Amino acid sequence: MRSWSVWLVPCAFPFVSLTAAMPNDAIQQSVSPAESLVPVQVQQNVAEAAGLHRLVLAVDAHPVRATHAVAGQYVQVGLQGHEPRYYALASVPGAAEVELLVGRAEGLAAALCDLPVGSTLWMSGAQGAGYPMGLLRGRQVVVMSSGTGLASVRPVIEGLVADGCAAMVGVYHSRPPEQAGVCAADFERWRVQGVRVEQTDGAGAGRYVQDLYAASEERAAALQTEFVVCGSPLMQRAVTDYLHGVGVTDAHIHFNY
Repeated sequence: MRSWSVWLVPCAFPFVSLTAAMPNDAIQQSVSPAESLVPVQVQQNVAEAAGLHRLVLAVDAHPVRATHAVAGQYVQVGLQGHEPRYYALASVPGAAEVELLVGRAEGLAAALCDLPVGSTLWMSGAQGAGYPMGLLRGRQVVVMSSGTGLASVRPVIEGLVADGCAAMVGVYHSRPPEQAGVCAADFERWRVQGVRVEQTDGAGAGRYVQDLYAASEERAAALQTEFVVCGSPLMQRAVTDYLHGVGVTDAHIHFNY
């Protein structure tokens, strides 16, 4: 089985995946106090894009393997001398390896980016309710993400594809130009598997994910669709406001916290 990622984001809620888009204040405020952190060794540290590092961790004997049961969960990560932070798991639940995609920023994120192979970081088991995969399977699903928010929704996409639901999934992702190559192979593979994929670099007309969706054929089925959302707090508010404006209720808009 291919290993996936735990992408760390240096925003309000750094996650295990792309950069600082995934972690958000809402998660930081909603999780329970830090649980025991368990050491895990860095197997790879790869510069994935400008300001982004991918850390590959072997977790076969780590509590995260047993507790990561649902797409969209997150972990707490720490290093000596730094306050622990929450990062979204970009990996498929139960994988023997996880990856942390870390966006460089001051403090813990920078220290994680600079970790040499063979060094140790500290990580909790998986936390959070994640996304309602049971509800999403067999339904029309639209995924909207920005930046490192892709980390949390990546296992959602993988899970739905594995369940034979690729043709019922649309992905709308926004990222800065310097992150254009991040997960490029995944996006292409999803297209080949039947997922509808649209991306924007946030410049010019139609620069937001909700703009891409509004211009798509899928827009006509908005009231029969489940929406999976992850990004910065500002992005999440903008997407929610847009969806409310076209008649989608909160019961059909899903976050991972």
